[in-house]
Amino acid sequence: MKKFLQLIALFALISTGAWAEDGSITVTSGNAKWTNNDGTYTTNKVWTSNATGKPVVTITGASEKNGQAWNTGNGVLMCQKGADGLLTLTISIAGDYRITGFTFTGQNAAWTNNVAVKFSSNGRDVQGTSNVQMTVTGLNTVSTTITVITLESGERGKITDFVIYYTKLEDYTDNVNTNIKPWIESIDGGYFKLTSSNSDVANLLQEYNAHTSDTWTQGEYENLVSLLDAAKASEGAYLMPEAGYYLIKNTRYSKYVGFGTSSNSSKGNGLVLYSAICPATVLKLVKNGNKYTVSSQGLFGKQFPTNANDQLLPFTNVESDAKEFTFTPVDGNGNVAISTEPYTNPNNNNMTIGYWHGTSWDGVVSWTKDAEPSWFTVEDAIDKTFDITMNAVGGKNYATTYLPFPVVLSEAAAYTVKVNGKQAEYTLAGDEIPAEEAVLLISDASTLTATIQETTTTVGDNDLKGVLVKTAKADLQGETPVVLNQKNGKVGFYKLADGSSLSANRAYLSYVEGTTPQPAKAFFEEGFELGGNEATAIENIENGAFENAPVYNLQGQRVVKAQKGVFIQNGKKVVVK
Repeated sequence: MKKFLQLIALFALISTGAWAEDGSITVTSGNAKWTNNDGTYTTNKVWTSNATGKPVVTITGASEKNGQAWNTGNGVLMCQKGADGLLTLTISIAGDYRITGFTFTGQNAAWTNNVAVKFSSNGRDVQGTSNVQMTVTGLNTVSTTITVITLESGERGKITDFVIYYTKLEDYTDNVNTNIKPWIESIDGGYFKLTSSNSDVANLLQEYNAHTSDTWTQGEYENLVSLLDAAKASEGAYLMPEAGYYLIKNTRYSKYVGFGTSSNSSKGNGLVLYSAICPATVLKLVKNGNKYTVSSQGLFGKQFPTNANDQLLPFTNVESDAKEFTFTPVDGNGNVAISTEPYTNPNNNNMTIGYWHGTSWDGVVSWTKDAEPSWFTVEDAIDKTFDITMNAVGGKNYATTYLPFPVVLSEAAAYTVKVNGKQAEYTLAGDEIPAEEAVLLISDASTLTATIQETTTTVGDNDLKGVLVKTAKADLQGETPVVLNQKNGKVGFYKLADGSSLSANRAYLSYVEGTTPQPAKAFFEEGFELGGNEATAIENIENGAFENAPVYNLQGQRVVKAQKGVFIQNGKKVVVK
């Protein structure tokens, strides 16, 4: 009957889910050693399990007052000799295990008298003069205690049918390190990473930092998962870029996304991958909620094509056709999937398209909504640099540039150019170039470093124009572009040959038949040469003829040929009549 009651109690515990019975160990007399070799009773003895394939469980019996502990052949016996005897049993389990509960039958030894015995554990007390069953559940501990107290003088109390239940400690440390820790370590670390200014993120961070153990249990891990899910779903949980200039990098190939032309002519123009930062990779994002328009070189991303397979993600020069793209965080390292409204591509098994996808042939294409998307990261373009290659002629280096974002140049002077009749006057603009300002560059260095920076600098009147993408002469609608070049070793602006194209981010002067003033026509047709870029101070006023030294007007602007008026040459004012 006693065994039956134990089984009923155990079944009730399991069925209610109070604790997980991964295993049990029965305390037996065969390996309990609570007597001295001479048969005398002793205290502070230890019993250790030795069952193969099971965790090591240790029971230490420590007596106070008149209590003594030993073992007999009929089971484990804890003896209290005399009134108010007190014995404390400490049960401990080793390794990655936890004690979940135990059950036993407490008995009065009844050798002489029925002595009342009290058993206490986990805040519970049971007592009696005959058989008393104690069951403790709901534990999750490496150590627990039982106290045995004799309430009357006389004989002994004992514990029989002692079963200890345990569960294997599931170590979820690897799960935490893989799925939680990257999110924690990246908090406040950049775009599309969690920000601690969000209350749900702060709760997650607090719970994680409060953990002091070397390992994580399943329950602790699942709690973190719940908190992380709440944080990720919380409004304002991520640090998101506002409107401005950014770099988007494909995570797999570690290359920058920018506008360009595919090396495969069948793929068209659109987004491609670049190995290094260049003007095309500086993208302008304009935010609307968690969606952005994306532009490069003055062009705007639009809806994916519906009539081609693996065509480059297309761009348009019509801003009203710009498409909004959704940036969705996919991990704790700032990686995002970029998508738009899905559509069906009839040329690819009617596959539903929606994601940006980086390819091995350096293209960015639309991709299926049902497959794993490519990952991208977003970072500030401000303070990033790229190189501008100069052209060496006669001891100096020359180039033109026209960019959709502001930069600061190193080792260079930028000039604006103004056409005045048959004169070409160029004026120092400094080293800061505003967005969409075409300039002439002159330097002693063969390569310039351009740093992307916001600037409030403005330049004066300027006849230079620019293109952001490669542009054929025929596409300039009646304009004849006059471009920086050299002729017979002389640097100047010369007419672009028919059938040629302007490179991206280059400046030019424009001649339009019937619009350009007649006095400047010969200038455009013949071209003009540039001299040095020396600064000249104004000194004495003198009349004199022009020699070969550079000539400047009174505003400090270089002129190709002085006509009537007052000019500066060799640091002196001269008058041409």
